[in-house]
Amino acid sequence: MYAAVFMLCAAYTLAKDEHVRVDIFYSKLKDRHKIIINVIGSLLFLIPVCLCILYYSFTYVINSWAQLEGSLEERGLHAVYLLKTLIWAFAIMLVLQSIYIISQGSLKLFRKYY
Repeated sequence: MYAAVFMLCAAYTLAKDEHVRVDIFYSKLKDRHKIIINVIGSLLFLIPVCLCILYYSFTYVINSWAQLEGSLEERGLHAVYLLKTLIWAFAIMLVLQSIYIISQGSLKLFRKYY
């Protein structure tokens, strides 16, 4: 259940810019450079990782739904397939949030030049 909370809140935390960072350099940068780092990080790291998560979890989640998988334990979760579907929700929400970060960052960067 902790994983479910983590996966559902990851995109919200990204939207609020509250993820943990190593602020050795980032906190001292100008806003323009922070935007550039966020856009490049989203393009080079976040989106590709989320797409890999979607790709490699596809059969995992589909098989779980096909079996309507439940826990093997007597008092375990009855609908494990729903929890596994959160893997997709996690990746899709992060991709959508990263697209927003890229678009807003690009608008802020180019608005200053035009």
